[in-house]
Amino acid sequence: MIDSAAAGMSLNEQQLNHQNIVKAQVHFVQENNRLRENRPVEAAENSPEPNMKGEGETRTKTVIDENNMVVVEKYNEEGELVNKTPPGYVPLSELL
Repeated sequence: MIDSAAAGMSLNEQQLNHQNIVKAQVHFVQENNRLRENRPVEAAENSPEPNMKGEGETRTKTVIDENNMVVVEKYNEEGELVNKTPPGYVPLSELL
């Protein structure tokens, strides 16, 4: 179809390829311009407060005891032992 239309307009294959390349370039330029448009930026007052590390979190320590078992110990902010977990043990609250 295109070949017969091109022959009727006295266009050769090289001219058709050039037109396709120009159309593709125009499309890419339009797409780039659309992507470069200014987008709205959220005001800082509306964003949530960032979480600071160490604030209200427990500290974790990994220890290998005398029986060569790996024990994970969790401490609160005051340094008190909160939880001691042997390997393979998953608390019920974390299974759900």
